[in-house]
Amino acid sequence: MLKQFNQKQSPFVTEFDVQELCNPSINFADFARGIDNVHIDVVLSPDFTELCTRIIYELLNEHSSTKKRATDEPSLPLRNKLEILNANYASMLTATIHGAAKNIHFVQLFQIAVIKFVLSTVRTQADRLLHNLRKINLKENLKKLNSFDRFAWLNKHKNNLLYRITHEVFEQIYQVESDVAIRTLCQSLLGTTWTLPEKIFSNPLLQSRDSYSPEVLMKNYVLLFEDTDNAYSLQHLSPLIDKLLDEVAYICQLELEPCRDKPFIDKDRVTNIHFSWKEVPANIDSLFNLQETQNALKKAKSHQKAALTSKLRYQRLTNKMLEQNFGEVIVSILAAYETPHLYDHYAKQLKPKLLYQALCQEVELADIALKLKLLRRSYDKDLSINELKSAKKRVARLAQKPDPQMLIEFLTHFVSFQRDLKYCSLIHEVMESINLLFDKTSQINNSLYEFV
Repeated sequence: MLKQFNQKQSPFVTEFDVQELCNPSINFADFARGIDNVHIDVVLSPDFTELCTRIIYELLNEHSSTKKRATDEPSLPLRNKLEILNANYASMLTATIHGAAKNIHFVQLFQIAVIKFVLSTVRTQADRLLHNLRKINLKENLKKLNSFDRFAWLNKHKNNLLYRITHEVFEQIYQVESDVAIRTLCQSLLGTTWTLPEKIFSNPLLQSRDSYSPEVLMKNYVLLFEDTDNAYSLQHLSPLIDKLLDEVAYICQLELEPCRDKPFIDKDRVTNIHFSWKEVPANIDSLFNLQETQNALKKAKSHQKAALTSKLRYQRLTNKMLEQNFGEVIVSILAAYETPHLYDHYAKQLKPKLLYQALCQEVELADIALKLKLLRRSYDKDLSINELKSAKKRVARLAQKPDPQMLIEFLTHFVSFQRDLKYCSLIHEVMESINLLFDKTSQINNSLYEFV
């Protein structure tokens, strides 16, 4: 927790419920190396890997078919199979926790091995489906036509499809990991409710091949750009927000206390990734959300009012700092939040970045109108430019008096993205040390870790 105290301004302590980002201690140094003397050899239950592989291929096959492209919901038979996968993973995790002998890293090895297996299997099964589509019998003209359509669609939407399938499987893992019975078992046998930070299991960036995919960003965070030179680029926003939060910490006289959750303290500094309180979304809410404090003040008892009044005074100041720092990018932020609606309105035919640029007056509306005309097929309805014009006017109007809550929402989404990006980098770094095997070759030198 971070605490603010200023004797000159207030005779009492104001507490901001602000905490460090969980800094996972993932140390596999004590595990024996496998047959290559470099990696840790791991074998997962054949029942789990075979079932998971079948489900992933069937999900890919189903979601790339014409009927299923417009829905996120798997068919009933596949939902039933996902439930079986859920139970299978729960059984493996339970057995691993019981066999860990209070070694949290042993459980982490299992969890990260499963994550690596799922990510790699989604990629290999997508390649398998593409390969099978190439082999369609050329003599069957109708089948050939359908195959070509699916092949073209898969190549165009491959990243989004893989994210969608990975998310379906990760959702089963997350359900098991967050189950009350599993959390209670972990607390009883390992002394902690979570062996990895909860947000790792639901991390959209870990589930995506492209951490900067516009579709993933719009669905889970806010549209951001990695490679632009304007003020809204990540290169510009990251130091701007970092400086803002440093200034907020100084003004509010925040003092950082050590993380209280011991299993997540990386004492050995196994990774060079730096985890900060600035990447915890709830901290932004605590420091900037004065609406919540105002509501709490209305219901507060007399002995609570002084502290809340002091907190509210600081939050008014932090909100002014937020508006001043984001003044240059207000239009860009509004455009980023307006883009998802337009993307859906135009049936995802126009790239999100192009729509964003149109809202920011970086491209001409006439150019967009021409693209819409070229995209229209003979049997399609006209795609009008009017919705984009209305959105552009809306952005201009809202930019004159920005909503403070919108700025807080943007800051929250931005730090959420930064947090998930770091967790994603960490897991990929750790996965490099694991070698997934599908036989027991490494048992020759007793260096195989088997999870069944």
